[in-house]
Amino acid sequence: MKKETGLSPTVINARFLKPIDTEMLDKLAAHYKLVITVEDGTQKGGLGSEVVEYFAAGKIQIEVICKSLPDQFIEHGHVSQLYQDIGLSTLHLTECIKQSSFFRKSRFLHKLRIFHSA
Repeated sequence: MKKETGLSPTVINARFLKPIDTEMLDKLAAHYKLVITVEDGTQKGGLGSEVVEYFAAGKIQIEVICKSLPDQFIEHGHVSQLYQDIGLSTLHLTECIKQSSFFRKSRFLHKLRIFHSA
């Protein structure tokens, strides 16, 4: 990803959804302008929803992009191919970052974190 964007994102492994790690979210909001959640589950009721709701409830201004499985049947196959097909591959995530308002506005691109769900 660094080659394509100049960024070296850090991955934070959210090992469990409940209770959400509010201390970590507060640290992210204090230091970063963009959080991307990536999960191999649906967004509804998942990590992305929890993160968005937490920031919204606290009126915390931070860009959040949620990437997850679509809410539909997924064909069986190799995980790497499935991630490519549904937009969870590294290539797709890199493009997602490039399209973010953070990336387009920022001149200091080292301030990025990716919040990742296992």
